[in-house]
Amino acid sequence: MCDQKKTQQGQSLVEMLIVLPLLALLIFGVLELVLAYQTRATLNVAVFDAARAGATANATLAPMNDAYARGMAPLFVRDRSMTDVFQAQARVRGLLLLPMAPAKIEIISPSRAVFDRFKARRRIDATSRRYDVIPNDNLMWRSAAVRSIGSGDNAVKVNVQDANLLKVRALWCHKLVVPLLDRLIHWTWALNNPDLYTIPEAPTGDQMRCDTYADAQGGEDYYIPIVSYSVVRMQSPVLRADLPTN
Repeated sequence: MCDQKKTQQGQSLVEMLIVLPLLALLIFGVLELVLAYQTRATLNVAVFDAARAGATANATLAPMNDAYARGMAPLFVRDRSMTDVFQAQARVRGLLLLPMAPAKIEIISPSRAVFDRFKARRRIDATSRRYDVIPNDNLMWRSAAVRSIGSGDNAVKVNVQDANLLKVRALWCHKLVVPLLDRLIHWTWALNNPDLYTIPEAPTGDQMRCDTYADAQGGEDYYIPIVSYSVVRMQSPVLRADLPTN
């Protein structure tokens, strides 16, 4: 009877040794998922604010970067003092300025090809100077006739109303914080997304961008890219300066 009891206790101990690591992995996995979701939710708001800032500022990146920095600052705020908030915003702005920035805001549409197809000379400020812009006044009364942009299989049909839709893409390299699990997630992510390791400046090079930043920080941390998009209607004429070339 005593031997049977000892056997049962030994069996329970073995079962516990098997279950506890799996339970710990599950708990810490949920924690990592919650933190990633928080980053994603923050990024969604930040990219919308950035797109809205660009819509009222002629699709220029400077005000979009400022709005993006304000939107992502809550990830670094600790005591909610004004000094802490300003320091958090400055930290995000610093990330945006790095050569292989782990944070990035970019315009997807309209492109310069679209701009060149619809541009017109307009006065957009109080001076008498005129600029080439995509006009956005009286859009509902303008012709909706489409124009072909590009050639061959890459040709797209766009009208002036489409040309006034500002599409913005935001990248944020999310830091994984749970030891051991961070390596597992990073390895799994890279294994399932081999196309992420391409040209760093291309959208598919997001993981490479995050890994390059991690290496610059010492290579002890692991990051995964989180991407968000936003589309808004332009509230000011589009300038060509910061539009993508493709």
